Amino acid sequence: MVALIPLSVTTNNATKLQGQPNPAFTVSYTGFVDGDSPSNLGGTLSFTTNATTTSPVGAYTVTPGGWTSSKYTITFVSGTLKVMYAYVTDKNIYTPPDYLTFQPPAVGAEYTDTPGFYTPIKRLSDSMHTTDAGTGAPSVVMISTEYSTMSPFNQDNTKLILVHLSYFGLYDGDGNFIRNLPLQINASSEPRWSRSDRTCSTTFQAIN
Repeated sequence: MVALIPLSVTTNNATKLQGQPNPAFTVSYTGFVDGDSPSNLGGTLSFTTNATTTSPVGAYTVTPGGWTSSKYTITFVSGTLKVMYAYVTDKNIYTPPDYLTFQPPAVGAEYTDTPGFYTPIKRLSDSMHTTDAGTGAPSVVMISTEYSTMSPFNQDNTKLILVHLSYFGLYDGDGNFIRNLPLQINASSEPRWSRSDRTCSTTFQAIN
């Protein structure tokens, strides 16, 4: 009995922009002998992955398969598809086709900016339908992200702060409200995340 020769078939890593179809995956081979090539294998090369056109940003496993052989013991090795945020390289202004008629989703719902940047956008607040905790009025005057800080997000994007009038609310990285921050953390104090992400500098108020 002739021992089969080991052959590895490895998916080459790939990237794509969010909202775009998966690219044509390729593989690398290790172990061919006697001048053999993929043409000496049986079957048809195929790939399995959970990534689709609408998959969010992240890393996805891509596993090859389909080849057969009476000469080789084939080991299929997975690769990675990285889905990245879409971006543009020119200075044009891109607006959605329904720019003048678009209605945002309800609080907590999200949509994808298509066509355009293919960015998932989640609505965090609705000032016209938020009760003012201080006065009991049926709507808040203003909910915005206008404040003096470098970024509303902390270092690993697991938390963000958002202005409610002059004070701040703390949200998790998915835009879910956690709690209101102490009144000492307000727009005039110019809060910002510390390098450890555990405190809000200027007031040194722990918010984890």
